[in-house]
Amino acid sequence: MTLYEKWSSIAFRWFGGAILCFFGFIPGWIFVQVTLTLIRNPAKTDWTALLVLGGAGALTYFFALLAYRAFTGRGRKQDGGLLPPWAMKGFIHTFGIFAVLIIFLGIYKQEWRPIVGGISYLVIAYRSLLTKSESRYPGDRDA
Repeated sequence: MTLYEKWSSIAFRWFGGAILCFFGFIPGWIFVQVTLTLIRNPAKTDWTALLVLGGAGALTYFFALLAYRAFTGRGRKQDGGLLPPWAMKGFIHTFGIFAVLIIFLGIYKQEWRPIVGGISYLVIAYRSLLTKSESRYPGDRDA
């Protein structure tokens, strides 16, 4: 591994960790605010606050775990990845649905940038799903 590859790998890991912290801030903020509301005025809250607390807590934990794995470079014990292969595929498919919706929005508004962006995502993401045999991790080939 060259010095450039080493430093670029570290930079991309830290950039990814920073993005995950950014996305984890919102559910973390909601978790803290609902907790403070439950402590200050428990009689005024209802069961939906507990649902919000559970959902926000789970999302906060999820993003914090991924950020930790991205910052430290310590992945899962089985394959070293940030997430299991089924979870990564779930994210690819979810963002693929968003990309298709963005393409339709671009067609509706007659703008080419959303169309190109959505198609680019679909090509890159689904190309990565088709190349399972070239994966770095043996567990990805079996999924």
